[in-house]
Amino acid sequence: MTSNGCVCLASYFWNTLTGTCQCDWFNGYTLNGGSCLNCANISNTILPASTTGCSCAPGYIWNPVNLVCDCDPNGGSFFSPFDGCINCFMRGSNGKKVSNGTSCLCLAGFTWDPVQLICVCDYKQNFYQLMNGICWDCSQIANSNGLATPLGCGCANGLTWVADSCVCPSDYVNMGNTCMSCSNAVSFLSGTTLSGCNACLNSQGFFLSNGICVACSKLKQTTGAATSSGCTCKNSSLLWVSSFNGCACSFVNGGYVSNIVSGQLSCSVCTGSCNCGGSSNTIYTPTDANNGICTPCTGLPFSTGVQVSGGCQCYTGYAWS
Repeated sequence: MTSNGCVCLASYFWNTLTGTCQCDWFNGYTLNGGSCLNCANISNTILPASTTGCSCAPGYIWNPVNLVCDCDPNGGSFFSPFDGCINCFMRGSNGKKVSNGTSCLCLAGFTWDPVQLICVCDYKQNFYQLMNGICWDCSQIANSNGLATPLGCGCANGLTWVADSCVCPSDYVNMGNTCMSCSNAVSFLSGTTLSGCNACLNSQGFFLSNGICVACSKLKQTTGAATSSGCTCKNSSLLWVSSFNGCACSFVNGGYVSNIVSGQLSCSVCTGSCNCGGSSNTIYTPTDANNGICTPCTGLPFSTGVQVSGGCQCYTGYAWS
């Protein structure tokens, strides 16, 4: 005995209100026939238990007679005569079933597989299951054309679907918007060698970006030189943007606004709020060589709402990214 009450046996806890040892429901024990039943030994149970029985996972209901978690037809499950209880609380479903109770209702991007009795990625909706099991919208895959097939996402710019990404095949280089074999590419790129192309050497003007070897000389607004961080832009008004592998007018280096002059990108000194329609306290972020995104600092989580050099001002303890 302690100052707080009696010391209870394992699977029990001391209830100061009743002055007795009771089944430790918080850790999954419930009273059954004068002893404590360990719910952890029963399939489809979750913590904590209750004073009246074990707690069941969504889609199941406690059966106090058989001491099991049964299929709950009113809670997102249905019973298959050949496969038993099919619980619609699964990946790709929100726990709902179709009205006739023969399949689960799948979320956008998924479709019901009547053989596996699960919701699977639906390539007809342009979703594809990656190797890590995640069902992904192909339009969100870098360098994809947004379309899906049973074999993967379709790729743009002459790239190939390999290991869940759009890349140039081995020993190929991306020249503008197409992949070219290094054995052919070296004849179009002065000062390069076959071995330098195959190895994607920075010293020969190649840059490895997300598994794609890029020829900097084929990108607009670059000098053709490369570093480990990207291609070198022509002047200080331009900034290399790795998210789209291109040079864009730099907001950081003094603030420049994008203009198209004779079909070419031109940068002029930014006044006011740059490309953001005259809105004050708004940050412009380039998304490609000619376009960008306007982000208002006002209302942005953890921001004071004030624009400062290079970004929005953050509250103490936070940093602009």
